[in-house]
Amino acid sequence: MAKRWETAYWVANIISPHLRKPAKAGTLMRPFLKQKTKEEQARERERFYADFERQRKEAGNGK
Repeated sequence: MAKRWETAYWVANIISPHLRKPAKAGTLMRPFLKQKTKEEQARERERFYADFERQRKEAGNGK
């Protein structure tokens, strides 16, 4: 996947001068990226907030 991102970066830089709008690596990578389901997004969000809350309490700010 890292190699694909690198290739997309270089391709975007090569073709951008020939386009009206500059190409972006993310746009070129869109077909290769796995789309997350709503359940996966919700689980990631819950994990993020749980980890954030844990770090806040460890820092001594969790009252």
